[in-house]
Amino acid sequence: MHGARAVRSVARLDLIVKLEAGRRRALTADERLRGRRATRRVLGESVPVLVLGRGSNRAALVEAACLDLRLRQDGVDAVAVLERRQQRAIGRGAAKARRVAAEAKSVAAEAAPT
Repeated sequence: MHGARAVRSVARLDLIVKLEAGRRRALTADERLRGRRATRRVLGESVPVLVLGRGSNRAALVEAACLDLRLRQDGVDAVAVLERRQQRAIGRGAAKARRVAAEAKSVAAEAAPT
């Protein structure tokens, strides 16, 4: 960190990422998708905190956390968008499975000896 930004007297704090060390603990399904979130007061301001456990690529996780924060600030809930996409895909998959089963049943009925 060199240059004017390294010695400036004012900076904005948008997110605190706490990196936990030690053994991995079991995550709930919600924690696995949304992360462990909290808030912390810093100089009278509320700042979001995201706790990340051990992982193989913490840099990518921190980058994703920053992107998620930016999306949240813009009013986009990335988790909700992902859940809706998954539900649509599951619905399309179930509908396709029903069509295939119906076609297989009709083909089997046509092929059956009379």
